[in-house]
Amino acid sequence: MTTVLPLVVLAALATATTVLLERGGRAGYGWVTGSEFALFGVALGPLGLDLLSGDLLGSVRPAVLLAVAWLGFRFGLRLRPSALRTVGWRMILASLIEPVVSLLVLRGLIEGLIRFGAVELAPATAWAIAAVGSATTKSSTAWARAQLGAKGGLTDSLEVMSTLDDVVLIAVAGWLAPRLAPVASQLPVHVWTAGVATLALGGGLALLVALLTGRGAFRADLGWIALFGVCALGAGLAASLALAPVSVAAAAGAVVGLLSPHADQFDELTRSTERPAVLVLLLLGGASLHGAWSVLALGAAVAVLRVLAKLGGGLTVARLLPKAVRRRDLGAGLLGAGGVAFAVAVALAQDLGPSGDLVLASAVAMALLGDFLGSPLLRRTLETAGELAAPAPEVAR
Repeated sequence: MTTVLPLVVLAALATATTVLLERGGRAGYGWVTGSEFALFGVALGPLGLDLLSGDLLGSVRPAVLLAVAWLGFRFGLRLRPSALRTVGWRMILASLIEPVVSLLVLRGLIEGLIRFGAVELAPATAWAIAAVGSATTKSSTAWARAQLGAKGGLTDSLEVMSTLDDVVLIAVAGWLAPRLAPVASQLPVHVWTAGVATLALGGGLALLVALLTGRGAFRADLGWIALFGVCALGAGLAASLALAPVSVAAAAGAVVGLLSPHADQFDELTRSTERPAVLVLLLLGGASLHGAWSVLALGAAVAVLRVLAKLGGGLTVARLLPKAVRRRDLGAGLLGAGGVAFAVAVALAQDLGPSGDLVLASAVAMALLGDFLGSPLLRRTLETAGELAAPAPEVAR
């Protein structure tokens, strides 16, 4: 079966499941990070009913790269001055330190798993998994605000950290990409080459956006054309140079956010596209798993190790927060996974070949554990901090 019909059916089934899960006041959220879409992909992919051919999954690679670039651009827009104006330097520092600590701790735990568990794993694959595990999805705090009525300093802190911490993931993805496909790169071999090329290409794409949209009144139609065209062009150029599309697009988004007078309008225009793109990638990621069930078991083990890494990262940066919300269990509110991290996992897995299955399996397990363990722990953390809305009293009959 080589048509796109199976993907359409898969998306329809997953969407129907989400609608059912949203009943009872969970409007806007199926499972918090949308991990049910990944489960549908696994069920109907090679590890399940095997309804999707390898040719079909391979043919959607350009669309995957475009979706990943789009999410990268969206992240870059989060760094615009107007969005960071109310964020103190302590919170920005915490948002950078926490994922770095989580990355290094998880990488160390994976190394222990390699040595003592007799697991064969290339260093690039281990770094890719650790990078994916370092980030927290901002859907978790959005769910807490919308569904639990969360409000307060701790909620604000967790929201900022989960919004900005993808910068570490994107930086590591940019560092890894040329090392995963060195033959395809036409760039000189140097430790700084990929970074300079990523920033230069991102800056050029941002200039193209500026030229297309101008500095006059903002036009939404031109905005869509400019952003879609730039992301498509950036994804193609990045792939041909063995650069990470998500890193190139994030650099472009950051420059647009810094220099364009329409940065806020761009963000508002594209805000509703982020979650659908993530859900499609969750579907494709789950459907792309080809390894044995032992790969899923190893991915689950890595997801458990990520919990320890995030708890350590949260504990490390807790002292940077205001005293009123300085908590030792801060990391318990940062266990949500998905979003940009899953997009990067899908993109890196395609470059890693057979070992990419473990990256995808780990990303799927992290998303599931983020929903089933991370969401309750986030709720408990906010509840003990006194930041959840009190339940409405029952009316006596």
